[in-house]
Amino acid sequence: MRLIGYCRVSDKEQAVTGFSIEAQQENITEWCEAEKHHLVRIFVEPGRSGSKPSRQTRPTFEHTINLILAGAADGLVVKWMDRFARNVEDFLRVRSYFYQAGKQLISISEPLLNGDPSDPVARYISVAIMNAYQLQAELTGVKSAQGRERRARQGEYPGILPLGYKRLDREITIDPDYGPMIISGFREFAQGCYTLDSWVEESHRRGHLTPGGKPFSKSFWHRIFRNRFYVGYFTWTGEEYLGNYEPLIDRDIFDRVQEILDSHSTGTSARKQFWLLSGLLWSDVYATLMTGNLAKGQYAYYRAISPGQSEHTVRADEIEERVIAQLSHITWDGENPYMLPEHWRLAFRVAENMRQIFESLETEQQRRELLRLIFFQRGIRVAASGRVVEVSLRPGFKIKENNHAMGRA
Repeated sequence: MRLIGYCRVSDKEQAVTGFSIEAQQENITEWCEAEKHHLVRIFVEPGRSGSKPSRQTRPTFEHTINLILAGAADGLVVKWMDRFARNVEDFLRVRSYFYQAGKQLISISEPLLNGDPSDPVARYISVAIMNAYQLQAELTGVKSAQGRERRARQGEYPGILPLGYKRLDREITIDPDYGPMIISGFREFAQGCYTLDSWVEESHRRGHLTPGGKPFSKSFWHRIFRNRFYVGYFTWTGEEYLGNYEPLIDRDIFDRVQEILDSHSTGTSARKQFWLLSGLLWSDVYATLMTGNLAKGQYAYYRAISPGQSEHTVRADEIEERVIAQLSHITWDGENPYMLPEHWRLAFRVAENMRQIFESLETEQQRRELLRLIFFQRGIRVAASGRVVEVSLRPGFKIKENNHAMGRA
């Protein structure tokens, strides 16, 4: 038979002995020689997962299948069938195509999977084995997600790093090529001499290029200037954490840049576009997040919606004032395990309550940051009337004892 080989390895499997592309190629070549088959060629696809549908994630795999169906070979050979796929959908789809076209699908290490698809027993065995591969892949995915979330809670960012940082032996370090450029960009923009458009022009004049070799666009610089990662915070699965890496930008400079960007906003005023309680309000009516909205560009409110139901709304100024009032009843016990910047810890030690700190802050961004340190995401439950019925505080914060006013502010 004329066969085409296929080898795949994910990024994590690359380091596992016996899983490498080279090992798979060697096994396929030796097997074809021993079985007197003609090996037309071998396609390789490194760094690709087999657990997701191949049409979305594996172009080389799809190209290989199409070549075989077009007559380039009599079948496909793999070292293990989990190199071919780790989901039942791809296995059954391609096997059906091959069966109708008279093509062979061969696993060197699992001859039970090479049976006649029309035989009920062979079909049952092959599907059972592929289900086991899919289960293993899904469990691995769950464990990986849990591991990434655990690292995030410890301040280790598990995602793709923004421009200006790189990983060195799993440690996040400042990129010597792009880090200084971003630092300079923040500092110069914070002086107030540029609009975003004029800064983009200046960036082009200086010859700044992305890693892909293209000039920085306006949207690219906007994302950089708005990214809190550069001041030491990152968001993972909806939660914001303090990172254990070195911030590129001083907080005062970052806040100044935010104020400049807000002041250049067109349309409604920056104040009406700033939502102090963004991400914190939870509708007790529809059990969903409440988001900020503007009616006719003037009336600012938070709302939650449910299909076929009237909106749950509350005026922005009213609910914000209620939450601020509740800060008078919230204190810090000085034993907070939640990671905090040192300047916040110092303020918490000397303040009688959180409202005292809130009113001393100069910018809206600082005030919103304080609220996100105190309350969990979606941690402020709002009744239909707009009353705060319950709050969820992060570890280390507490409500003054014998206070019955909470939820009625």
